[in-house]
Amino acid sequence: CTAYPWLMLTVERVAFDIGSPSTRSWSARLSLVLDAGQFDQEMAQDNAQDYARSLDMILTTAAGSDWMTPLPIAHETVPAGVTSPPAAGTVKSVFVEAHRYGLVSKPGLEIPVMRVTIDVVFELQET
Repeated sequence: CTAYPWLMLTVERVAFDIGSPSTRSWSARLSLVLDAGQFDQEMAQDNAQDYARSLDMILTTAAGSDWMTPLPIAHETVPAGVTSPPAAGTVKSVFVEAHRYGLVSKPGLEIPVMRVTIDVVFELQET
């Protein structure tokens, strides 16, 4: 339990709006899945809630320009070494929809891990 927390980002759904031909609007629903573990379950729950609140604050206080910054990343799908952000002004809103808590079992661990799933909705629009 010493390598916690673990954070994973998953895209749940991208939905497009028909709208006008000159404007493309869509929403993207993402989940931040955070696993926090300790030998003491009460500490694991406290840690999970603290990590979730920190992530929530980062997401809800980010300025519009923060979503447009290319990020350095080493991954096979990013041959240039940086991400390609959307065009300026594309991200219209970011909304933290829910925090969901639960215990999960992990292979090789004797005690359950506290999992927090943070549901986030991005509203985007290009003209």
